[in-house]
Amino acid sequence: PDTTGKHKVEAVVKEMGNLFSFTLIDLPHAFTPAVNGLLKSLGKLVLVLSPDVPSLQSAAVATQMLVQQGFEVERIVPVLNRPTPVPGLAVQTIQKTLRRPLAAEIPFEAHAVTALNSGKPLVLYASQSAAATAIARLAVTLMK
Repeated sequence: PDTTGKHKVEAVVKEMGNLFSFTLIDLPHAFTPAVNGLLKSLGKLVLVLSPDVPSLQSAAVATQMLVQQGFEVERIVPVLNRPTPVPGLAVQTIQKTLRRPLAAEIPFEAHAVTALNSGKPLVLYASQSAAATAIARLAVTLMK
């Protein structure tokens, strides 16, 4: 199989690591050769899930697959994102299923879509909102 793309991605990520203190990569939901090649270079992996059964099942399977590939479970940072005002699954249920505490819970924010449509990050558009505060706290947690 052609691994040229995989090697290019790895080279770009390595160079970004040399240039910046922190690099944030939005990975696809699939374990492609390029994603698998990046796993060893990641300091932490933020696993974002929503409070519904399909998302929780996907997060549990992803955690299991990551660990099977040698990624230390301590480096997996589960984050609960509440994209709607509907309550969904309880935090305790999510943590019990993942066998890990949540690093953060991002609450529903009505201004999120407006911020996105305006081209501004939520933390700038609605900096005093509960969601912006939770995102800022998550950033601090990730820097530890």
